[in-house]
Amino acid sequence: PINRDTLLPTCVEYEIKETFKPCEQKWRGLAIEMDGNLDKDRPNYCRCFLREYPRSEITPTKTEPPSGTEPPSGTEPPTKTEPPTEEPTPEPTCDFKDVVITELASPEASYAKYIELYFGDENCEGVKITEEIKVISYGPGDCEPSSITIDLKGETIREDGFLTICNSVSAEYFYGRGECTVIGGLTSPANLRGTESIAVVDSEHDIIDIFGVPCTDAHPNNKQYFVNGRAVRKFNVWDPSSEYNYEDWHVFPQCGQEVTPEGMDINE
Repeated sequence: PINRDTLLPTCVEYEIKETFKPCEQKWRGLAIEMDGNLDKDRPNYCRCFLREYPRSEITPTKTEPPSGTEPPSGTEPPTKTEPPTEEPTPEPTCDFKDVVITELASPEASYAKYIELYFGDENCEGVKITEEIKVISYGPGDCEPSSITIDLKGETIREDGFLTICNSVSAEYFYGRGECTVIGGLTSPANLRGTESIAVVDSEHDIIDIFGVPCTDAHPNNKQYFVNGRAVRKFNVWDPSSEYNYEDWHVFPQCGQEVTPEGMDINE
């Protein structure tokens, strides 16, 4: 500047405390205050900020809000993605109506009588019966079944698919432990006389399988008489039938062939 009194250049002293570039260098909490009379239009006048803090890189981090705090209004809380779960494979179910009468044993010995059933569905092997399945009987000439029935619900089918109903505990002692699945009793349909009709029915009392013809009297000539003998389903007949077909059975004692308990083949 020019001194107006002397018209000579006037020297101005400046004190430079520190030289830095506040807009480029990283510095923390330093206040800038200009000291001197530099013209603000000059290029070396600081035009940045009187106070500046360094910029730092921010690394995104996942933080969980403190327990008991609500998320800010207007924001949705993050959803937790559950891993996919495999649906359990449903267990196979037994068709309890796939059942046939395979043998009726009525030997002269009163302690060794039985009704043998076979469940053809392999899913029934070793399974407890959970549906209403009953064994009923029709007396000779009767068109209506006896009120005494054998309820099989809750009983367990053998691992080989057979379920045998014996008329007494002595039958199990005779044939072997485990051969009789159910002990029906001496007043049950299992206490066979050899002249009745035997049927398996469902919860609606519809016949699933049957031996004999209701409303008819059994005698040696009508092929449903097995006193002191037995009736055996033929080996190649495994489908239940709601009507009796003699051609599906071997019935003894036709022609006087009586069968003793030693001639029975329970669960075979």
